[in-house]
Amino acid sequence: MPSETDILSALRSQPGLKGREIASQLKADKTEVNSMLWKLQNRGLTRQDNAYRWFSVEKSGQAATQAQPASKQLTTLGRLCRYYLECLSLDDEAGVRVFARSLYGLDYVELPEIPGIVADQPVTAFQGVDNLFSRLRSGRERKVPHIGYPVRVKWLKSAKWEGFMLEPVFLFGFNDEALRLGQMPVLSEETPAINSAVIKSLAIGNDSFVMEEAAKLAEELGLGEPDAPDFDEVVERLTQIREEWDWKEPINSHQLSSGEPLSKLEVEGIYNRCIVFGCERSPYTKGLEQELAKLQETSEDQYRSTALGMWLERRVQWQHTSPAEVITLLEALPLNSEQREAIDHALTQPLTVITGPPGTGKSQVVSCLLINAAKLGKRVLFASKNNKAVDVVEARVNNLGPRPILLRLGRGEYQSKLTEYLTALLASRATEEDRYNHDEAEKDFAHTLARIKELHNAAQETMKLRNNLDGLEQKVEPLRGQLGEALFQSFHTLDVEAAQKCLAKLRLVVNAATRSQQKFFTRLFWSAHRARRFELLGATAGTLQPILKALSLSSPVPPTLDSEMAAWRDFVSGGENRIQAASQIGDYFRKLTALSDAPKLEDIWQRIAQQRDKLAKDSLKLWEYWLRLAPARLSAHGH
Repeated sequence: MPSETDILSALRSQPGLKGREIASQLKADKTEVNSMLWKLQNRGLTRQDNAYRWFSVEKSGQAATQAQPASKQLTTLGRLCRYYLECLSLDDEAGVRVFARSLYGLDYVELPEIPGIVADQPVTAFQGVDNLFSRLRSGRERKVPHIGYPVRVKWLKSAKWEGFMLEPVFLFGFNDEALRLGQMPVLSEETPAINSAVIKSLAIGNDSFVMEEAAKLAEELGLGEPDAPDFDEVVERLTQIREEWDWKEPINSHQLSSGEPLSKLEVEGIYNRCIVFGCERSPYTKGLEQELAKLQETSEDQYRSTALGMWLERRVQWQHTSPAEVITLLEALPLNSEQREAIDHALTQPLTVITGPPGTGKSQVVSCLLINAAKLGKRVLFASKNNKAVDVVEARVNNLGPRPILLRLGRGEYQSKLTEYLTALLASRATEEDRYNHDEAEKDFAHTLARIKELHNAAQETMKLRNNLDGLEQKVEPLRGQLGEALFQSFHTLDVEAAQKCLAKLRLVVNAATRSQQKFFTRLFWSAHRARRFELLGATAGTLQPILKALSLSSPVPPTLDSEMAAWRDFVSGGENRIQAASQIGDYFRKLTALSDAPKLEDIWQRIAQQRDKLAKDSLKLWEYWLRLAPARLSAHGH
């Protein structure tokens, strides 16, 4: 067993070591080293940060005093995070609990070891677990299994029931894919979550405070750190920083307590026990509370100039792009109109949010967005909380060409791949043949794009013609019933312009034969003019009979009295209305013929789809040759 002097000496020579690193250096047991480190911290000789790194503390004659931070007013972002924390507290309900006792069989199995975390045995190796999993799968609620450690026993009382419940402190989930396929469950690699039921039992405050306390505790335990700490160190730290909790047994994840089973215990408190149990839904939000709590403390100076800051303060101004600024997109992956709009918006606007349920093509949009951003010479950081999401997009984008454009950063295998890629990238050279192929590919791409635009214009013209025809049909359809089908169809070939000239000539003659339409002296000597003008009206009407017959109009008898001219004026007005109807009907038939002669809209869209497929192939070819010409540019931009 190492001495205190050995441990302090190791920390003085190399500050920031973790417990397992000190144990490795001193060839000692890690549990013993951690225990001694905590004893040294209690005496003020060591300290540990949230990443579980240890440092020695040199005592001075005067204890340092720490100024208490002044209470800060919540920023806009802080208020938004507080709102979401309150929403989570309402959604979380009472956390996770199971009945400690039941007359119908327990919904949990108490384990002698922690499987997959401390013990090497799978959880199904322990007695009773297979039966529990079978009941969970076949149950109506389809509960999801979890492992909990340590376990708090709590007495609850309601109007209808009272008894003991079990509240696990830490919660571990299982691999979702294995559960879905009915295979042997394997613990996921996620860090444990803290059960809010325990926080609610032991903390004082409202629901939103409980969520903040859970987030704060997760941060103190280092559960959100990239380099996840060993679980036994997490448990040990918890017992040190929350000494006021009702610990009933010494907590040692390597050696669980035996004795009375949990179902027989009758004293509230936290016990060094481990259970596997089922709950109806995921009992935690995988670090979301911790992230919200951290964001809540972010100062305005840190986010004011970011897209988030502009959005929060409503300072986002949408930019209107001119026709000259319209981006010609490479469609290396097939896109629909909504996806093209999303990519174009993302490339031209300061902030774009793209949402959609699974299977709607978000990864496809991101992939095409990255390709076009690279071709435009933009620098892009693509990040995600989910490694799998990054891997999917990285593989899709980098497999589209002869050399990758996304540098996948990370630890382990990503480092070696990054080195290989950068070496190959800097060593590559473009040839004259590559330049020629690129120019030809660019011509093919431009030609296909122009053909698509022509087809879109043709589709627009056809739709415009169809819409106009629909409007005309609504106007002329009532005329079909009024005129009769035969007359309606005859107006298809009527010379409307000639008919209009005839009716205009007839109106002049009718006006000339109407006394009230004359000047004063003509009216004064009207008896000298009447007979001649009536005769002219009759002769004119006789010459217009072919046109009047085509319009299905019969003229009145030639007038002999002034009172008979009213019928002629009505006749002329009716003829003009008939010609107006004939004009609309003729226009309708001309539009109908034009639409019949025009390409069918369905055929145009089919041709557009064919050209879109060709555009995708042309885009891939152009992208391939563009990559061959751009290695130096890509490496300089840090894509």
